[in-house]
Amino acid sequence: MILKLAQETRVTVDDRIPLLQAIRRALMALARRGDGSVPRLFSGHEIDGAPAHYGSHEHIFLAAADFDSHGFIDRVIVAAPWRCDRSVQPGRGDPALFDSVVSSLELVRAGRLGVITLSVDMDGADDPRFAGPVKVWQTHTCYRATRPARQGDDPVDGLRRDAVIECWRRGLPTPDVEVLDYINEPDGRIAAHLLLHFAVGVAGPLVLGRDSHQGGGLFLAKADG
Repeated sequence: MILKLAQETRVTVDDRIPLLQAIRRALMALARRGDGSVPRLFSGHEIDGAPAHYGSHEHIFLAAADFDSHGFIDRVIVAAPWRCDRSVQPGRGDPALFDSVVSSLELVRAGRLGVITLSVDMDGADDPRFAGPVKVWQTHTCYRATRPARQGDDPVDGLRRDAVIECWRRGLPTPDVEVLDYINEPDGRIAAHLLLHFAVGVAGPLVLGRDSHQGGGLFLAKADG
């Protein structure tokens, strides 16, 4: 589901992470059950309270986009796990719960960012930049490798392998990965801007990589050609 920020809202792309953290907290509050528990679909935690282990994509993906390239976030993507990972099957009642909770999100108290007003973008789900299907997808936010780089490995080759394996995990076709640029991060992982070239048109949303539940690795469609 695509949510649009009120026109007067000015949240810079550098504040993407605190904005999405605030939105996740707001969604968890809306999804909270009478006994105080929050469904894993929104909490990202197991029944015993432990964080869902990496590789388990049975909770929502969040991303923020500056579609107008003016330096401010204008859209927030809240994506159901079964939309981003083709191997995930929704639990009983999960689609209805997702639609009910996300569509009811109207105000988010985001600390120093202020009170953010959101509304459902009725045309957002059909926006070709987000939905595709196309053969070429480009990172809008950096793709962060799922594993640290191994000493002595060529970083570009490592990134290509990592992105291909991540696509396999998500039930996507094998892409030809073009690395546009990259940086080495303190934890040994690599963050990069990528182009994914598929042999067939692929439908979105595409949100991939280590921090894909926190707004990283959002890809937008490019015109085929």
